[in-house]
Amino acid sequence: MRPPAPIPAGDALTWLAPLVLVGALLFNAMLAVVNANVSPLSRSHVMLAEIMLAGLALLLALRGWRPHMFPWFALIYISTVLFLFSILINQGINLKHIRDAIVFPIYVLLGMVWAGRPFVPVLVGIQVIIVGVLVVEALSPGLYAQLFDVTAYYINTRDFDPERFQYTPDGFFISAIRPGERFIPGFDWLHRTSSVFLEPVSLGNYVVIATILTLTFWKEMGVGIRTLMVITTGFILIGSDSRLGTVTCLVIVVGSPLFVRLPKYVHALYLPLVVAAAALAVAALGFQPGDDDFPGRLAWGVSILGQLEFGELIGYARHADQYVDAGLAYLIVTQSLFGAAASWLWMAFGFGETTARERIFIHGIMVYFALSLIISYSAFSIKTAALMWFVFGYLVASRCRAATGAHRAASQRRAFRPGGPAPSTGRP
Repeated sequence: MRPPAPIPAGDALTWLAPLVLVGALLFNAMLAVVNANVSPLSRSHVMLAEIMLAGLALLLALRGWRPHMFPWFALIYISTVLFLFSILINQGINLKHIRDAIVFPIYVLLGMVWAGRPFVPVLVGIQVIIVGVLVVEALSPGLYAQLFDVTAYYINTRDFDPERFQYTPDGFFISAIRPGERFIPGFDWLHRTSSVFLEPVSLGNYVVIATILTLTFWKEMGVGIRTLMVITTGFILIGSDSRLGTVTCLVIVVGSPLFVRLPKYVHALYLPLVVAAAALAVAALGFQPGDDDFPGRLAWGVSILGQLEFGELIGYARHADQYVDAGLAYLIVTQSLFGAAASWLWMAFGFGETTARERIFIHGIMVYFALSLIISYSAFSIKTAALMWFVFGYLVASRCRAATGAHRAASQRRAFRPGGPAPSTGRP
């Protein structure tokens, strides 16, 4: 792969891109600290933080405009039109639905801004922060609970009923303790950790993304960085005790040698194949919805898909919250069947995959979405999705920059003749 076209050294604002990304990953943790130790916050503070991050990402994208950014601005426009249509259907406004839809293109655009600069240091920095907070949580859960006060933060900023909100006696999110034994044995002393994400599900999602990115940038890492990423990712997986995370990581690691050899765009079939396999498993094994375990969650996700009515397929989302544990159904109800299909196809066909690292990345995230959407909508949470979409855009724009640089060099070679002027090396 040819080196990308150079970026002006003085373009200081571009360096805000990874800071915005880190802000998207950490803003909930930072707000929780403020809520616990400075002043109580509300839902509006969370919305304001997300709007500021998204607005800054869009400003950076507009400032660094390139033609390959146009489809992603178009996707934001299409999502906005669909949202306005949903307002007419539902006779109400739910800003979360438009937020969920535009997180994808906004952080893809932010990643495009960073193309041409190294990403591995950004990834390592994020990993160190997450592991550092996890170590504090594991060794001193009381200090972690005092610092973040997760219960108070979610009650204040999500409008949960304090009488019904479920949490552990230590003040952790209720899912920090499983009803039964841990999924990953041998660590009975350790609760399910959350690190900067405040709840274990998102930490489990992050460990899948960390695995994908480690494999994607493997050849760009030295031995020390590889060792650090493998050990810390394993530690995060143990801490999260994620069933879905463990299975998904195993599938991606085992499948990565195959990903680079599969036909182009075959990953578009992962979601329909997983849905079909889940339906067959539920029918053949007699899984029933209700229990908070894998068979119960799988049965719930499949049964809800079969119960969606026409109004829900076109975006009637007044009762969408009841589907939040059936990710694909929730995506369809909140974005309409057209919007859900468009998002999946945009992911599948808007990437390219011309190099080994691109193939590993796109197959990895499509496996991740296909498996997680059956039982959860959490993969779309900005807390982890921002990182994934940032890298999506980074890889797309890096390829475009490399192609542009190669085309410019070829044009200069054709234009240069002995005795004539030397080819220009400046920017057009």
